[in-house]
Amino acid sequence: MGRFRSHPGAQPDLQRITMTLDRLYELIRTVSGRVTRLHEGDRSGRRAARAGDARLRERDRQVDRIYAEWRGGAHKNAWLTVLKQVETAEDPVAELHFLYDRIALWPEPGLANRLAQELLPHLLRERRFGDALKLTAGRLQADATFRPRAGAEALHLAQLARDGGARPVARLLLEGFDRHFPGDSGLALAREMQQQLQR
Repeated sequence: MGRFRSHPGAQPDLQRITMTLDRLYELIRTVSGRVTRLHEGDRSGRRAARAGDARLRERDRQVDRIYAEWRGGAHKNAWLTVLKQVETAEDPVAELHFLYDRIALWPEPGLANRLAQELLPHLLRERRFGDALKLTAGRLQADATFRPRAGAEALHLAQLARDGGARPVARLLLEGFDRHFPGDSGLALAREMQQQLQR
């Protein structure tokens, strides 16, 4: 008994855990019941699931084709295949995400960089700044030469990274700004930010 003495805060924690588990159990029962009803009584639901699986297999085959083209040196063909797949998708931005998630795993970063450059303007426009910074940091980790397509995007991301405490990401984005974005109107601001980040 002495080994298992409870402390004053133990009981509320146990109650909280029990309540959480009860809610989780109810949620699982509800979802399980709905899935069972769907599969037992709604044949169109099953057909929709099969159609979704077929669509996913088709998308994976397209990624395999893009990989074969890219690895074989047909980079232009691979990019055209990407564009065609994105243009014919119901949700082009979601398709870009899907392709990026698959292609970011490749050892060669070139195509993943291009996809990230396509995605970043959408994320910034939709004010999904956390996603944009996560994507940028991931690309910079995979390839330190990665930059967004436009100088204004690089500056915006550098400001977000600086303000969010990701100063190393901000520094990398601004490194060689004049080389990556020659003649860009934001060059003076980039230099000013670089000086701030050195302090």
